[in-house]
Amino acid sequence: MFDPARHCCFGTNRHFAEVSADEVGDIAQAMKVARTAFLRSGLPTSDPCFDHDLRALLGRLDDHRPIWRMNTRQVAEAVLDAVGTAV
Repeated sequence: MFDPARHCCFGTNRHFAEVSADEVGDIAQAMKVARTAFLRSGLPTSDPCFDHDLRALLGRLDDHRPIWRMNTRQVAEAVLDAVGTAV
């Protein structure tokens, strides 16, 4: 599971235990805003590597979908749905 305190301290000299509850709340709120902005902007589907990356991501989010039958657009929409329900 994702830990905002560890994420905040990655690459710094600060230990994750030093992050206060208020900071964790701020980090979580900022991540929700960033996720909402990402979902509203849509996903570009022209990059050839993008299809592979989306399929890998969807495989991690939802193991029960037949992603081998889906085109890139359908995979992108499924990722948006999966991320949207995780908010």
